[in-house]
Amino acid sequence: MDLETKRQFRRVKMIEPARIIGAGSERGYASMLIDLSAGGARLRVAKPFAVNDEIRVSSPALGGEREADVVWSDATSIGVRFKA
Repeated sequence: MDLETKRQFRRVKMIEPARIIGAGSERGYASMLIDLSAGGARLRVAKPFAVNDEIRVSSPALGGEREADVVWSDATSIGVRFKA
């Protein structure tokens, strides 16, 4: 069984502008929304974030702003899980 089959939510690939705002901050960072599901997203970032960072993600593709937790991070991307 591949990873896509194991996922709880279907992912949609896209390239849409987004803004990431760290918890307790009003300063935002430009990013790109790479894929999106009902439960989370992958974003291309220029600034590193740590796993478990609490952030807000804002994008027209989200219909506004969503609170999220960073669940993985590498040199150019982060994966986030949206909070309910």
